[in-house]
Amino acid sequence: MHNAPHAQSPQAKPRVLHVASWFPSRMHPSLGNFIARHIAAISSRTGDSAVIAAIPVPKHRLGGIPPAFDEPTTLEGTANVTLHRAYFAEQRPSVLGMTRTLMRLAHQWVAKTGERPDIVHLHVSYPAGAAARRLADRYGVPLVVTEHWTALGPAAHAKLPFWVRQSVVRTLRRAAVVSPVSSDLGRGLRRFGLTEDQTHIIPNVVDTHRFHQSPYAQRRHTLLHVSSMLDSQKNVTGMLEAFARAIPRLPDDAHFVLIGQQETERHKATASRLGIVNRVTFRGGLPPDEVAAAMRESWAFVLFSRFENFPCVLPEAWASGLPVIAPPVGGIAEALATRPDRGILLDDTSLEDAMVQAFDQDWQREAMCTYADAHFSIPAVAKSYARLYQQCLA
Repeated sequence: MHNAPHAQSPQAKPRVLHVASWFPSRMHPSLGNFIARHIAAISSRTGDSAVIAAIPVPKHRLGGIPPAFDEPTTLEGTANVTLHRAYFAEQRPSVLGMTRTLMRLAHQWVAKTGERPDIVHLHVSYPAGAAARRLADRYGVPLVVTEHWTALGPAAHAKLPFWVRQSVVRTLRRAAVVSPVSSDLGRGLRRFGLTEDQTHIIPNVVDTHRFHQSPYAQRRHTLLHVSSMLDSQKNVTGMLEAFARAIPRLPDDAHFVLIGQQETERHKATASRLGIVNRVTFRGGLPPDEVAAAMRESWAFVLFSRFENFPCVLPEAWASGLPVIAPPVGGIAEALATRPDRGILLDDTSLEDAMVQAFDQDWQREAMCTYADAHFSIPAVAKSYARLYQQCLA
């Protein structure tokens, strides 16, 4: 039996317990970085809050990262959110170890502060959903879910194991409101029982202080791609092949820059096979400030993924005044289909033709920046979540 709900003043800023299925860690430094950005944005509208994250460690990694509870720290980019992160030995099913660890982290935060949260906010339904449901019941508070997971999209439902689907169904059933980052993902969640009145679309957040257009940066004839560089999803091979075919119709100094750290040697071999080594640069993984600088200097952004949800890199490109070339997968179509002024949707257009067209158009880059600031900036996303929290607590 869970504790009775406790009252909160409508004027008070809510205390939020963020429960993260993915979060940056020593195991995966960039996994869930978009979740950290979401929480940092939300923190400007909340009271003292916390984020808890449990990181499974495979047996072969235990020597390097033993099971341990990190010392609580202040989450980067916030002044009022403490980060409680722990590592546990991965076992099957790992959700059991994650749930136990998250419950313990939550208990430590509540015991130390002497106060309960007003809201439990889960980021990604699985595998942390079981813990989030139990915590919302324990404290008698609303459960808010933000969903990013591409695997829950319209085309992927049947591919998930039964126990994952059941866990997601139970989590959505318990949630007061669910916030997919795109309408496409919201349609996918309908298959798990999400109802229309539970749904509130809030997109990924972009730090527009970092990603912005600069009057001092010179735009070069550069096509830019930023991703994990995993060919199975991002189709880097397909991009390189299209670029090779397009070169005779591109400006003489046109160049393709790719940023990302996985499978780089494989992609370099592809560039060599295509004879375009002198027209392609692989920069590896870069910190966000250097990615933002590359966007300010490029002409257009290229994405050719086989599947996506709504990647953060697209609004980052718009915030930098960079049009995007992208396929109609996931939530991308809803952002581009009716707005050719923001890029080229690869619907009836081949990628190589789109690359050529990108250099021929007079892009309204300042309008892209204005759009990104209004919809994806930290203040815009924080305001949306503040309104959502207010509705839940009312």
